[in-house]
Amino acid sequence: MNESKFFSVYNGLILEILRSFYGSTPVPGTIAPLLKESQWGDIFTFLRFHKLLPIAYHVLSGTESWETIPNDFKQSLKQASFENTALILLLRHFMEIVASALEKARIPFYIIKGPAVALEFYRPGDLRPYTDIDIVIPFNSFGDANTILNDLGFSSRGKSFTKEYFDSVHFSNDQYPGICIDLQWESVTSIWTREPFLSSKEVWDQIRLLKTSESKHIPVLAPMFLIPFLCTHLVFHRPMALLIHLMDLALAVRACESDLPWDELVRWVKYKKLGKPVYHSLTWTRDTLDVSIPPAVLDALKPGAVERHFFPFRRIASRHGNMPEFLERVIKFPLIEGWKNKTRSIASYCGMFCQGTKDE
Repeated sequence: MNESKFFSVYNGLILEILRSFYGSTPVPGTIAPLLKESQWGDIFTFLRFHKLLPIAYHVLSGTESWETIPNDFKQSLKQASFENTALILLLRHFMEIVASALEKARIPFYIIKGPAVALEFYRPGDLRPYTDIDIVIPFNSFGDANTILNDLGFSSRGKSFTKEYFDSVHFSNDQYPGICIDLQWESVTSIWTREPFLSSKEVWDQIRLLKTSESKHIPVLAPMFLIPFLCTHLVFHRPMALLIHLMDLALAVRACESDLPWDELVRWVKYKKLGKPVYHSLTWTRDTLDVSIPPAVLDALKPGAVERHFFPFRRIASRHGNMPEFLERVIKFPLIEGWKNKTRSIASYCGMFCQGTKDE
C-alpha cells in the first residue's frame, strides 16, 4: 500500500492494528516480535495520543503475538482500556439523563462526535474513547438548556467567549471531574463562513433516531451530513488528523454506504464550500484502510494538482503529540475555500487572540 512508506517501523504495527480492526482480520504474527523493547514505550505514547489504546488492546490481546509483547506494555494497555470502559459507562449514563431532560423540556437536540459514532459504528462501543458529550441545540434554546444543565450539576466558565468564537459552551461537573458536556449550535466552519452547517434547516429536517436500547433512542445526523461533518472534523479539530477520527470516518462510510446519496452529498459539500476537507479526508481514508469511495465523488471534489499533494496528512498523522497551535492553523489555512472565507478566518483568529489576551 502506498501509505506504508510514510510510517516508521513501529508505526507499521499501528497501521496493521487499524487495518485489522477495520477489516476484522488478524494482525500478522510476524510484526510484534521484530520490535525492540525500547520501541514499545513510543508505541504506547502514539496510541494514547491518537486515542487508539482500547482498539489496540482489543486487537493485540487476541493475537498469537500477545505473548511476545513486553509485560509492562501489556499491563499499561489493559489498564488504559479498562479505565476507558468505566468512563464511557459513566458518560453514557449522563448522556441518557441529559437527553431525557431535554426531551422533557421539548428542546430540540441531537448528539454528535464520540458518543454518537461509538454507539452506531463501534463493536463494542467502548472501544471508541471520548471524554465529553457533544450536544447540538438551536441557538435560541441555549438559555433553557443552560438552566437544565445547571439543575443537573453542570456549570460553565468563559461562557461569553466560547459562545462568540466557538459557537459552543463547555460544561463541567464538580462532583464528577471527568464528565463534560459541550452545548453547541454550529460547527468549526462558522469561523470562516456564515453558511450554517450543523444548524442548517436541511440538517435538522433529516435528523434520525439511533436505537441505543430496547426503549431508548438518541437523535443523530443523517448519513448525508454525517460524512461531511466527520471529514471536516478530521482536518479542523484540534489536534488535527487523529487516527481515531480517521477510523470514525472509515466505519461511518462503510456502514452508511447503501444510504448515501453521493450525488446529493457532493452538491451540498460544494454549496457549503467544503470540497477540500472532504476530498482530502475521503482520499486519506481510502488510501489507509481501503475504504470504498466512489471515484466520481473524488473527481468531483478534486482540488488542483498542487493542492492535492500539498496537504501533509501522512506526516501529521505520524506524530506523537501536539504541534504548535500556530503551525496547525497555518497547515489548515489552505483547506478553507475562497479568499473571502480565508480573510474572515484571519479576522476571527485575531479577534479571538485579542479577546483571550484581555481575559488573561
